[in-house]
Formats: sequence, C-alpha cells, structure tokens
Amino acid sequence: MQSKEEFDALRECLGVNAHHLKSLSLHLSDWKTADDFWFLDHTRLMEDGIRSNNFFASDIMGLQPNKPGLSFPSLQSLSLTHLSFASAIYELSMAFNFSGLRKLKLWNCQGTFDLLDNIVDSQQIIRLDSLELVVNAKQHTDLEEISTSKFLQAFSGLRDLYLLLPLLEWDVIANSVIGHLSTLKRLVLHARTTDIYDGLVRFEEHGDGDVDWNNELACIFVRANCDMVGIGNRPAFMVSVPKTPDVPPHLRRRLTISFSSDPT
Repeated sequence: MQSKEEFDALRECLGVNAHHLKSLSLHLSDWKTADDFWFLDHTRLMEDGIRSNNFFASDIMGLQPNKPGLSFPSLQSLSLTHLSFASAIYELSMAFNFSGLRKLKLWNCQGTFDLLDNIVDSQQIIRLDSLELVVNAKQHTDLEEISTSKFLQAFSGLRDLYLLLPLLEWDVIANSVIGHLSTLKRLVLHARTTDIYDGLVRFEEHGDGDVDWNNELACIFVRANCDMVGIGNRPAFMVSVPKTPDVPPHLRRRLTISFSSDPT
C-alpha cells in the first residue's frame, strides 16, 4: 500500500473490523514512500501543514494523546512489512494487542528492536509460538543481537523461529534460543551483509552471509527436536558440520542449506 485511496480504504476497513479481527497482514511498499504520499495527499491540505511523526499511528489508527484510537483486542496473528513504530512504539504495541499474539512477523519495520525492548520492559505477557524477524543490512543499528536475545529470553514456547538479521556473531542469539528447545520445531537463521566496493556506498550490495558456527548452535542441533533447520551457509558447510565432535549423523537429515534472495 502507498496511495491515498489505499490508505483511505484501509482506515475505513479497520475502523469497522478492528474489534473482531483475529489475523492482520499489512504490507507497505516502503515506509518513506508511503509517508511522502500521505503527506502530499493529506497533510498539505490542512491549514498548518504539519507532518505527522507517524502518520499510520496518528492518522490511520487514530492513536493520539487523550484520544482513543483503534485497538485489536482479538488479534492473534500479525504480519507487518515496512511499517514504522517510531514515535508511537507504546501506542502501537498496545493497540495491536501484543500480549495476545500467537504469531508475529515483522519485515524491515523501522523501530523493530525498540519495539521488542518496549514489550519486554513493560512486562507484557508474551504468548508467541511463531516469530519471524527480517531486518535489512541497511537498517543495521548494533542493537539486533542484544534486543533479539533479550526478547527471546523473556518467554518460552516457540514452535517456529525465523531470523534474518545483519549479525556477525550468533552465539548470543543461540544462547537465547536454547530456552525454546522443548517446543521448537522449525528454526531458520540467515545473516545479511553489505558489501561496499571501492569504499563507495552507492555500489553496496546486500546478500546472505554465513551464520558463524559455534558451540551454542551445535548444542541446538544436537538437543532440539526440530523437524527443519535452515541456515543460509555455503554447501561446504553441509560437509564440515557432521564432522564436528558430538554432532550425530542424523543432523544431515535436519539441516537445510538454502540460498535466498533479499526478501524485500
């Protein structure tokens, strides 16, 4: 979504259905583009011409100080792409009923890690059994490792965990995944990297990087009863891992080597 007509229709639709919706999937083409469209088509028509800090929260959801906005008390599954939580983290987390969600998917949403921190710090109950986080290397903030680990350690019971993050070190993440081993059935880990040629950012390319192998990941593969484990490493990794001490032969059946393009 990005046009005036699409957002007007969305606002009307959510206003009628928000109370009883159990599943919601919203995909913006790009947050900056959507924000520009909204400003040009709506805010400029107002006398003050002030641009909203977060048009989706304030203008689509109606989440403003001292004014009740939309809420989704029945929501169990939420999928968001290119949405921004900036300037409205608390308001959006409450409106989307994060304490009631069983499935959460966030693809390249601005403020993802601030949102995770807020949910943990506010001591909301987390009941997720499926979590998918995708963050492009462009959005690298040095907080991915800490915030993701902190969030994963705040609850247990995940069955599905899919992470595509711009990380170099995965041991902290692996340590936090161990708390879900008794229930985990599907685990996918992808690293994202940025290659800059001749020091020029305009020639940068984004691609999959190898997930750094460590003892914590080996522990997950040995102890977890997963139906599927996916890692975006090179084929040579498939050959070397089973030779690692204490990794049983059945790992060959559990490990999926995959090559993925940018999910955006």
